Amino acid sequence: MMVSREKSLSRNKVLLTQLVDELKVCRYFRTMPKQILEQVLREGKYLEVPANTTLIRDTALDDDVFFLVEG
Repeated sequence: MMVSREKSLSRNKVLLTQLVDELKVCRYFRTMPKQILEQVLREGKYLEVPANTTLIRDTALDDDVFFLVEG
């Protein structure tokens, strides 16, 4: 996967807070405690990828989880 920008969420409190706020409005995360959501996101990376980049293939076995924030 071609990544144009990658940021560690554990080191970027502003971005982490922004993503938590965006996810908290989604019905799947609305009831999740903010502290738990922050903890999960801290383990991840924020990726910006070019348009039309394939993130997941339906036949792939993988342990990755993606939250599509925009696009």
